[in-house]
Amino acid sequence: NDFVSLTDTFEIGYIVKNNENKYGVIGADKTKILDNKYDEIRNVYSNNNYVVVENGKMQVIDNHGNVILDKGFDSIEEIAVDNFIIIEDNKYGVISKDEKEIIKTEYEDLKFAFSNCYIAQKNGKYGIIDGEGNQKIDFKYDTISYIKSADFFECERDDYKTDILDRNLNTVLENVIISDLNIESGYLRVRENNDYKYYNFKFEEKTNKDMLATNTLFLVKENGKFGYENKNGERVVDCIYDDA
Repeated sequence: NDFVSLTDTFEIGYIVKNNENKYGVIGADKTKILDNKYDEIRNVYSNNNYVVVENGKMQVIDNHGNVILDKGFDSIEEIAVDNFIIIEDNKYGVISKDEKEIIKTEYEDLKFAFSNCYIAQKNGKYGIIDGEGNQKIDFKYDTISYIKSADFFECERDDYKTDILDRNLNTVLENVIISDLNIESGYLRVRENNDYKYYNFKFEEKTNKDMLATNTLFLVKENGKFGYENKNGERVVDCIYDDA
């Protein structure tokens, strides 16, 4: 049998295919969740709901195989808590289990961020809307990504600069270039007004020595030029470079 992770988290379980090319789901402990009887099982999952194709028909089922939703859409792209991001007539929207329209099917792209917050695309640009379809952030960005592990939005502008929004949609950094995002150590390094700056995920500015405790060499800037010093503050490379 072939198997792949159901989501990007292996603990959720695996999609498995048998010799008859039928798909099912097993848990991380290898217990059977869904029988191998489906034509397709998508990498879309939440709250024990699965998106499957059976006899050519896409539907949402629970972990007992009961059908939750089987009409009102052309495709299901994501499960947003108890609602579903769908495509119908090449447009994205959100419906509930009882087929009630939650967000109008009028967007070119739609992604769930958290609770009552969605990233949406309209007229080629991205913005942020709430769970009722109300615009919260203007449709002015080339891309928007929600960095779940750091709990902020990375909003790419058409001038290759980035705005950072916190989960309350406040702009905490504006017009920066992100040069490093380190989830494990909890910081981001940005180029801002021709300087490199470090911030933790509370967006408190830190020094490179604060955030790079294991380093033995640190970038410094003096009179508009870059060089390096060691952890004791001793200059080891003179500040003679335009960038470093």
